Amino acid sequence: MAWEVHRRKRKPGETRDDLFVTVISDLDTRKVIWVADSRRKEALDGFFKLLGPEACSKIEVVAMDQHEGYRASVIQYCPQATVVWDKFHLLQNFEEAVNETRKDLYESIDKYSPVKKLTRGAYRFLFLKRASLRSAHEQKPIDQVVNQNRDFMRLEIIKERMLTFFNEPDELSAKTVFTKIGDWIWQADFKPLKKWYLNLEKNWETLKNDFEWRVTTSLSEAINNVIKSIKRRGFGYRNRQYFKLKIMQVCGYLNSRFMPTCFQ
Repeated sequence: MAWEVHRRKRKPGETRDDLFVTVISDLDTRKVIWVADSRRKEALDGFFKLLGPEACSKIEVVAMDQHEGYRASVIQYCPQATVVWDKFHLLQNFEEAVNETRKDLYESIDKYSPVKKLTRGAYRFLFLKRASLRSAHEQKPIDQVVNQNRDFMRLEIIKERMLTFFNEPDELSAKTVFTKIGDWIWQADFKPLKKWYLNLEKNWETLKNDFEWRVTTSLSEAINNVIKSIKRRGFGYRNRQYFKLKIMQVCGYLNSRFMPTCFQ
């Protein structure tokens, strides 16, 4: 439902949230229906206030990243709606924690170890890649490292299991897998992954919704790419209101091609 796009450099007194615009898309029509400044809670509040209580009560599900401002706004104005965290953002956060763990393990390896050079540089990307997508050439250094270093073997097992986590058929089996992954992380004592896991564990009531509603923000990802092309074609926009109108024109109902037939 919501996505954010960088629009300009930060001005004095602004926070990072002010460097974005919030773009709201309808999951059914797949069109942009609202654009607001910043990614603060107030940006989404304005949309819900415009809709009104009756229309808000009809919203069933909202797909978003883990931005707390968005979730707080949905809870306030659409308490009956289910918040679903986008699995691609969740896996992106997981991969960042995996990479931080890789860095820690690299530092712990003896500098004379033959596998040390295989855990840095271009090789670092291979540790984030799903094993089934690696070529035989790419898998060879990974095998060499995991066969000689137990911690990297543990990291590989944890990574591979988490990358298939969202394939679980229901909440119960997902919870079993999630608990097992946590056990492995604590046994290995991987600090970056502990921090990542605790954040999701305390928010399980939201995370579990991914297994009831199979929705993502992939639509917003596609729209974000279109918005980037709009910015490139216009060589940037100084007038924020005009920029928002251009987004609605290209991706939303200001484009007559997308206007519902009842308005034509």
